[in-house]
Amino acid sequence: GLYTDLDGLDVSHVGILIRRQGDLLLRHASSRKGVEQVVDVPLFDYLQGKPGIVVLRARPL
Repeated sequence: GLYTDLDGLDVSHVGILIRRQGDLLLRHASSRKGVEQVVDVPLFDYLQGKPGIVVLRARPL
């Protein structure tokens, strides 16, 4: 999840990290006007200007 510093809110957006050909991508539902679909974007590009992230990693049972 994308951390936010807004009062009363911890996470402002969520997505799934995927690795494709050695690159880390964020798969998320974009709400940008004209895009409004699920997209894969380079993680580090997306995080520019964001205050932080919250990570949960699922482990096999």
